Amino acid sequence: MELHQGGQSYRDIENHLFSLFNVKISASSIGRHLKNCSSQKAAEQKKTLSALQDIIDAPKPDGTEMYRVLCHILFEGIALFYERVKETEEKTMPYSVHLETFRGLDVLINMLEKLYPNIANIAEAKQKDEQYSTLKKLTALQRQILSRMLQISEPMTTRELKEFILSDIMKNINEEIRTSPEEKKKETK
Repeated sequence: MELHQGGQSYRDIENHLFSLFNVKISASSIGRHLKNCSSQKAAEQKKTLSALQDIIDAPKPDGTEMYRVLCHILFEGIALFYERVKETEEKTMPYSVHLETFRGLDVLINMLEKLYPNIANIAEAKQKDEQYSTLKKLTALQRQILSRMLQISEPMTTRELKEFILSDIMKNINEEIRTSPEEKKKETK
């Protein structure tokens, strides 16, 4: 390939190979070989460029999805590290493999920290979102009782807490009955 790129003809290459290796290779064979090599090289280059373009064009996950993916990768890395530690202790794996696995795990952790320096905040915000969505599912009565329970300052036994909740529920029911349209009609008569 280098000889041809240097400007030598197929015949010149044929003579050169014969003088170096005492092997007779025809000029047409050299031509076919060079064409196949260059077309194969071009195909590989095109395939590489296509693969890179696929990566560039692939949809990018949002922060939450990326966080999950990185957590999964980290989990798999930790599991692999654990296996390597066991294999090292059992003398079934060389210590160098164990060290290489540890380096890989360290790279994963560093990657995670660099990509998401506030990863603890992400997890905390997600937990708060889940708690808030649970609170949104509560009825008005449940929210009111929960609010009153959180305002209790002295410790209560389980029985006292049940009695408190039951009395609060009864107060709310009585209030709803008292303010219902039917009761107001009765009062005006």
